[in-house]
Amino acid sequence: MIEWFFKIIWGIWLLMIFFAACRVFGFLGARRRQLKRWGDGSANQKQVALIVAVKGIDAKSTARFFDSIFTQNYSSYRTIICFEDWNDPIARWLCEQMDLSEKQPVWTNPLPNDGLQTVTLVAAGPTIHEGQKVHNQIAAFQQLTPDDKVIVFADADILCENHWLASLTAPINQGDYEIASTYRWLVPKRPTLANQFASVINASITTQGGSDKTNVLWGGSMAISQGAFNDIDVPTLFAGSLNDDLRLAKAARSKNYKITFVRDLVLPTMVDFTWPGFLEFARRQYTQVRIFSPILYRTWNSILLFYILGLALAIVGVVYEVFWAWIPIAGAYVIDQFRAIARQRVYTTLFQNEGIRRKLGGTAWLEHMLTPVWMLLHWLIVVSTWYKDRIKWAGIKYRIISPSQTRVLDRAEESMLMPSGIPNLEIYNRTPHGGTRPIQPLKEFAPEETESVAEEISKGQKSEKVSNSDEPLESSEIETEAISESIEETTEAEEAPSEVASESAEPDSYEALAAKYWTPGKEETEELAEEEVPIPLGSTDPPAKVITEAIPLPPTDTSAAETKTEDTSAIEQDEQDEQDEQDEQDEQDEQD
Repeated sequence: MIEWFFKIIWGIWLLMIFFAACRVFGFLGARRRQLKRWGDGSANQKQVALIVAVKGIDAKSTARFFDSIFTQNYSSYRTIICFEDWNDPIARWLCEQMDLSEKQPVWTNPLPNDGLQTVTLVAAGPTIHEGQKVHNQIAAFQQLTPDDKVIVFADADILCENHWLASLTAPINQGDYEIASTYRWLVPKRPTLANQFASVINASITTQGGSDKTNVLWGGSMAISQGAFNDIDVPTLFAGSLNDDLRLAKAARSKNYKITFVRDLVLPTMVDFTWPGFLEFARRQYTQVRIFSPILYRTWNSILLFYILGLALAIVGVVYEVFWAWIPIAGAYVIDQFRAIARQRVYTTLFQNEGIRRKLGGTAWLEHMLTPVWMLLHWLIVVSTWYKDRIKWAGIKYRIISPSQTRVLDRAEESMLMPSGIPNLEIYNRTPHGGTRPIQPLKEFAPEETESVAEEISKGQKSEKVSNSDEPLESSEIETEAISESIEETTEAEEAPSEVASESAEPDSYEALAAKYWTPGKEETEELAEEEVPIPLGSTDPPAKVITEAIPLPPTDTSAAETKTEDTSAIEQDEQDEQDEQDEQDEQDEQD
């Protein structure tokens, strides 16, 4: 009787493994059908409002992300970037890049044929009763207009190509669906065990997909039509919630909206976890799944639990020398090999970048040889969240009381310093006026020192102070004050080249004004006397300086020069006297 029970469990276990492998094999086929159906997404494109909730700044990836979303191949869209506070480094960087401020938060693209129309910055303020990301999104919803026919959400850590927006909205623009989403594929930055286990576990979820009625949304890349957005009343739905994607997916299913999973848009996401970091990330995800999508949570619990049960019974059978136990073990091993090969075909088809392929190829040994190990780890992570209701996300600790009620427990103090080495946005190289001047690190200062900053700049000194003032002076205002003081101190003894430069420059030219009124120090004058080196674009050094006074030449020894001249004249006179005597002697010889 016990033996038959084991055989039944083993049979179901093998069928489950086989079914999961078939889903991986069917992934590329479903992708091809979607591509044939929607093409490149260029048909019937509607106005899009793209909402990006962001916090902090990364010197390597932030500029690349914004360059990618600002240069999408889409006919007409606008971007709303929402954050917590204007002092956030990402807000200050964007303001500097786009020449924006709290009073002027909208940038308008001067190129009429570009798809991107405007960029709007929104500061939501700190949250108390909901997730900070959701709080930022709710503030961004106030900027929506009736012309925004599709609302798109994106996370700032994704890597998307220029067809991303068109492909994501194609199912909605062509009238097939009201809601669309995709998912991420975690790519290890380094070949550590934590990164590789995270990548394999995540890939096992990504390649499963689902039917239109069971698909869920991923907040990193999702789109919803204006009609569905209003019908669900998303702003009210999000109020008090920690989560955006699972909450919206559940509400959409309750309204009988179908959700499509756009397989061609699976996005590579670079990760570099430590073991504590990976476990915290995974537990945070499953804690949200448990609270905001309980059916999905119970489903994954059941699948993983049954897999562990079948594996355990197979091991028990082998230990007790039951011959039949080797059959499910051998069958599972063979299926794992084919599934691993199929998953490799999926990511090599989706990602053309050889670097990404190589990094994912480093996880193949886990796929082929250690499936039971990472499945066991996956199950243990899920088990650890059975009663968990507190998470830490982006430096904020939350307690999730219910799907519509969240409490902020603690906030970590975060640095507001701007990291160095952040590239400029590429979009400004395509605008007629260059968008704004090259970015420079923000030189901040204490409120009591604001009066001395202009004087320091006029003298060519570099300020290293940091300001936490509620209303810091804009860099352009500081420069204007410095220029005004320099004008008053300018005397009539200024050199002509400086005057010519000021007349030919445009009145509102930052570089021309700085060049005219910058007074170099003594050491800088000596340096420029030898060679004047132009400051490269995007440099964090002060603007190019022009010397407004003639560089003094080293004094010469005039007495030595006069002595040398007198000696030369005496020699010439002696030579002339000798020549005259020789001529007289020749004449006397001829007469004799």
